[in-house]
Amino acid sequence: MTKGGAFTIPNVANGRFRIEVSGLPANVYLTSARYGGAEVIDGGIDVDGNPQGALDLYLGGAGSVGAIEGVVRSRSGQPADNSVVVIAPAPNRRENPAAFRTEIADQVGSFSVRGLLPGEYTVLAWEEVEAGAYQNPEFLRHFESRGVKATVDGGSRNVVDVRVGVEPLGNKPAEFAALPNRDEPVWRDAVKAAGITPE
Repeated sequence: MTKGGAFTIPNVANGRFRIEVSGLPANVYLTSARYGGAEVIDGGIDVDGNPQGALDLYLGGAGSVGAIEGVVRSRSGQPADNSVVVIAPAPNRRENPAAFRTEIADQVGSFSVRGLLPGEYTVLAWEEVEAGAYQNPEFLRHFESRGVKATVDGGSRNVVDVRVGVEPLGNKPAEFAALPNRDEPVWRDAVKAAGITPE
């Protein structure tokens, strides 16, 4: 890389690539990547021997990103320590695995996730969840409505309370099909306790 920030990566084979920058100083973040005039920080670029122009990378400081923090609580409202917190980006960014962020809540259920690009996020939590399962659209669909929405702006700090979701069975179709049967007794008891009579 030159002093002016120009760089060249030689001998790149044809294919699809994601954009990552490592070795940045503390509180410096990749905020945008543009190729051929289009934003590619989430979608990546296709290299096929026909360059679309220069790849421009933009860096920003702490004021260009935001944070989400808060407390994970159990169904009874108590802090849920060691829960897995997932910060899921807006649907149009979910093809980028790096846009998902995870954190383990501490002994009092607290968590803090920093360095988030501005945008819409959904905060979810589980007592346990298979690594990467939350990046499966079908899996996420079962739990997203139970999450907490948060809007991140540059320099913002969002504080949320999130409840632990139903423990997932996994991310296979057969396991998803079993979810309604597993949860049915819980809902049946809730309806009975509320004195609701099905029509």
